[in-house]
Amino acid sequence: MSVRDWQRLRSLKTSADAEAELRELVEAGHGSFHESPPKPTGGRPSRRFILQGSDSSDETPSGDTPDPASPPWGRVSSVSSVSDADAP
Repeated sequence: MSVRDWQRLRSLKTSADAEAELRELVEAGHGSFHESPPKPTGGRPSRRFILQGSDSSDETPSGDTPDPASPPWGRVSSVSSVSDADAP
């Protein structure tokens, strides 16, 4: 995540505020900064915050996939089953 992305996400006034928050996360061991060189077509180097333990791959075992037909909160009655008899 770029500093600018963090600034927008957190609704911070300045990029310096966003940078300071991300530095605190790095110092607390929750992530690190990664520098990327400019692309072959040009541009500026980029700096991104990477959350510790974040990975774009999904390693959830296939047997642990929840069944959407059986939500963990149980059965919910339909809103349409409420009577409109008292409605004006």
